[in-house]
Amino acid sequence: MEKGKKLDTIFKLKEKNTIEAFVDESCEMAKVNVNGSCILEGNDWDFHAGCYGHEFHVFLEKKYGGWNRPEDLVRCLEQYIKDEGKQVKVVWKKYKYDR
Repeated sequence: MEKGKKLDTIFKLKEKNTIEAFVDESCEMAKVNVNGSCILEGNDWDFHAGCYGHEFHVFLEKKYGGWNRPEDLVRCLEQYIKDEGKQVKVVWKKYKYDR
């Protein structure tokens, strides 16, 4: 993802949306997708709005509060989608981070 990308350029909302959160506990890596588009992938200390400098990360933090873990980012995204009047399902999965 390019620095400065806006939320609506990363994924398009549908009537029914899916947030997938992948976690690899063996190396503290995680990835969060919305409708198949990656929102953030990184280790535990990457999960904060200032890490990559994307406008949508900052937007989510300002509107829904700080986030410092994959769970927090999922919470913000879920609330954003609901606020847009759309349905959302959250699915948590384990995955093996490909180093």
